[in-house]
Amino acid sequence: MDIRAGKVWVLSITFYLILHVSVAQEISIETTKRTISLDEPFTLRLIIKGPTATNKYSPFPDYPNLHKREVSSTTSTNMVNGKKVVTQVISQNYLVIKEGSFTLAPSQMTVNNRLVPIKGITLQVEPPVDPNYTLNNELYEELVEIERQRTQPADVKADAFFSLSLDNNEVYVGEGFMLLLALYVAQTNKADLVSYKVDEQLVEILQKIRPSNCWEENFPIEEFQESLVTVNNKQYRRYAIYQSVYYPLNTNPISFPKVGLTMIKYQPLPKATSNKTGRKTTYETFYTTPKQVNVKPLPPHPLREQVSVGGFRVKEAISSRELTTGQSFNYHFTISGEGNFSTVHFKPTVSDKYFDFFPPKVLEKISRTKDKITGTKSFQYQIVPKEPGTYVMRNYFEWIYFDTKAQKYDTLSSAIAVEVTGESRKNADISLNKLGPLYKNMMQESSQVVDMHTRKWVQMGANILILLMLITMVSLFFIKR
Repeated sequence: MDIRAGKVWVLSITFYLILHVSVAQEISIETTKRTISLDEPFTLRLIIKGPTATNKYSPFPDYPNLHKREVSSTTSTNMVNGKKVVTQVISQNYLVIKEGSFTLAPSQMTVNNRLVPIKGITLQVEPPVDPNYTLNNELYEELVEIERQRTQPADVKADAFFSLSLDNNEVYVGEGFMLLLALYVAQTNKADLVSYKVDEQLVEILQKIRPSNCWEENFPIEEFQESLVTVNNKQYRRYAIYQSVYYPLNTNPISFPKVGLTMIKYQPLPKATSNKTGRKTTYETFYTTPKQVNVKPLPPHPLREQVSVGGFRVKEAISSRELTTGQSFNYHFTISGEGNFSTVHFKPTVSDKYFDFFPPKVLEKISRTKDKITGTKSFQYQIVPKEPGTYVMRNYFEWIYFDTKAQKYDTLSSAIAVEVTGESRKNADISLNKLGPLYKNMMQESSQVVDMHTRKWVQMGANILILLMLITMVSLFFIKR
């Protein structure tokens, strides 16, 4: 009896957990287009909806005649039925090698330990829209050909370097700077280089370079992200392994020490040997150059320790500019731009004799694309006017920040004016206050009549049902014995 009951409980709990996880998170993979031009990327989008933006996923699939390019990520947060829902969209772009019709076989990805299927499609690639695209395509064909070649002469030196690059070496407190860790391999490189335990190496590298006095917003990189770049008039394939934006929290200098990345380098054997692959495995380590970022304090200001830093703009929305006393209206104050949006806050708006302000609904969206992290934060208010007249919303809605381009403090404020008509609500508020707490509560209570006899019969029926269940359980126990 006990063993069977235990199995039932285990199955019930397992079913509940599976059901709970499936409800809490929605995962899908979709394509943007099935017909594209040669100079247009093909894109797969992984969409994850759940309570958090901390997601783990396997690399996107590889397809013949398609070459992986950059990955972008967008995260948005909304409130649904009182619960926070975070939507993360990861987009993988592919560069198509040539025109024609291509069959992309069904595939799958692992997302948060779940297998997510990817439907197979037929991709139609038409001639490029840009007539000058031919030269670039020929350059890319040359790159593909180099990657196909696996027979190199012995003892060839790798034409590559490992770099820690910064987009700025002097910033203000709170101002973001971009850090990129990448391996650069020249197009003329003849050495056969292959990645080696990059995930494990990256953990050790980040332990050495990650600053403790910064807020971090990183980019989702699950595998080498390849792109073509020019360095000192020389063409390279850049393989990014880590990219992040750091926002200094104080004026302490930020130092990045020398770190190394080890790669496998295959060397062909001079003659056929017992080694079936005909090549020798060696290892080569590439090192970065130490870097430092100097941090400047913000200029004097009463709110210097509280303001956000970056480049921002404001967008407003209002349900109506012609209002009536006692009737609520909606007002949205949305801040967008580049900066640390975890510091973007809006001072509480206090009700006065002209308006009643209710706490705002706050929506935040962070987007990561190529070399930028941008965001928006929207404060959505419900407001009730109480006195007729003309009012400028600037008196209630303004936001101070430090503009890094202008290197000065600036204020984003409302540019909307409203016209309120109707009778004054002041006397109505006074009358309500004079009623006292007893009458206020009476106005809020339900006036529904409750049938006491009905309640008594329901209670009696519940007691009888519980008694019958207890008798049944005791009988089953003695029968089994």
